[in-house]
Amino acid sequence: MRALVFGFTLMVLLGTSLFQLIGSITWMKPAYASNDLPYQTVIVQSGDSLWKLADRYNEEHQLTVHEMVGILASENRISNGMIYPGQVIHIPHPVQK
Repeated sequence: MRALVFGFTLMVLLGTSLFQLIGSITWMKPAYASNDLPYQTVIVQSGDSLWKLADRYNEEHQLTVHEMVGILASENRISNGMIYPGQVIHIPHPVQK
């Protein structure tokens, strides 16, 4: 009986270790688990608009302000173009080529 319990315990431990090893190799780490987020967080201030934010944060992207407004609206799921003070907006970092 002791040998059976010992064997079963050993199989469970080995199986769990193997599962963790395979998982760490094949599964990607989620973006939120890293300090290198793919975006910058900005809190909307009074007087801000999507156009102003796009103009302010567009330098690295080298896009037109109109294109940047579209990206901000899409990334933040803003369908009506309206933003509000206190709202959190994610400004995506440019893609490195």
